[in-house]
Amino acid sequence: MLEKKLENLMTILKKMGSVAICFSGGTDSTFLSMAASKALKADKYLLIHVSSEMIPRVETTFVNEWVEENNFPLKIIKVDPLANEDVARNDIDRCYHCKKAIMDTVFAESEKNGLEYVLDGTNCDDLGDYRPGMKAANERGVRHPLLEAGLNKAEIRILADRWNLPNWNTPPSACLASRLPYGMELSSERLKMVDKGEEFLRQLGYHGCRVRCLDDGAKLELQPADYVSAAENAELIVNKLVKIGFKKVFLDLQGYVRGGGQNPTDN
Repeated sequence: MLEKKLENLMTILKKMGSVAICFSGGTDSTFLSMAASKALKADKYLLIHVSSEMIPRVETTFVNEWVEENNFPLKIIKVDPLANEDVARNDIDRCYHCKKAIMDTVFAESEKNGLEYVLDGTNCDDLGDYRPGMKAANERGVRHPLLEAGLNKAEIRILADRWNLPNWNTPPSACLASRLPYGMELSSERLKMVDKGEEFLRQLGYHGCRVRCLDDGAKLELQPADYVSAAENAELIVNKLVKIGFKKVFLDLQGYVRGGGQNPTDN
């Protein structure tokens, strides 16, 4: 069954002829990018990475390093979502407005390069999530070849591991805005604080973590296996996050939860 799905994916890509791929640097878009490189000629696909204050720096770093290592065509587009009032006010439709603006930029780049389709890494498991951004993508005409081939996340990880992709088992990520509850206005300062906080936790070995903004503090969501270590490093963690700008630091004993912090767009 898995081999048939992979065959279907390659057929779908070949029939498209030329594509631009929304490349976040996550497992799904990395696997899709590698599949495109196998199905299409080098001048028939382009990876497009959107860089902004909402994107964790670690993702853009991976994008640059992996693309350079594999000699893939890449275009990095810098955008400022906070300039859009519909995004900055951070209501329940934030993700829709943000993705709509981003897709307009991606499609313009795709058309400039004469590419016929814009693709993303949506897969079968994404259908059950709250994804207003997917609505914007669908309205713009984005294709989802992983979904069309019937692939789910577990299957994509198996195939990504088979192809020796370095991020085959990387925990899911989401834009930094998802760390703020709806109604808390987005700001460059808050997004940078979250990014720096999560990067510090990863340096300590806590992967699949979240730093969620409260009114004047940070709520840390870690994997349950990291609780003991976090308690032992409590002073170090608190001092660092206070230095970053948080006034208080809390550990959520429920651990990382998809859609935590009143913001279901975090997956």
